[in-house]
Amino acid sequence: HTLCSLLYVAVPIFSLLLLEVGAKSRSYEFQNGKVTYEEAWSNCKDKGMQLASAQSLDDYNELGRLLNQPQYKDQDFWATDQDIDRNIAWTFTFNEAEMTLISQEGDWAKTRCMLVRSFFHAGTAGTDWNDDLCGQTHGYICDRL
Repeated sequence: HTLCSLLYVAVPIFSLLLLEVGAKSRSYEFQNGKVTYEEAWSNCKDKGMQLASAQSLDDYNELGRLLNQPQYKDQDFWATDQDIDRNIAWTFTFNEAEMTLISQEGDWAKTRCMLVRSFFHAGTAGTDWNDDLCGQTHGYICDRL
């Protein structure tokens, strides 16, 4: 796909990336403040957004490209993920009913949620999708489709 425009705005608490890809427009908001997964999910929802997800291989590659910028070096961000034929054994996309149930049962301490991390090693940038206990605190990425 062709990247038509990219706007980067630095703000002390977050970074906002607006992308226009062909006729499809997406915006990602990178929040550096450390919160739990539940708080990240709720904060994105309050903004009319959702936690960032890779719905396609193009999305996966684009998020990786954006994360591999020096300002995100070695930072973890909460995100959601779909299995897009990458041989990942899990899918970490919670709907509202599941979020409510987990919250009511107080299971956040033992539930695992999706993280994405940018790393630089020996001059090479990479992106690692992993998981952590949902009650831990990390930055997060909101996505507006």
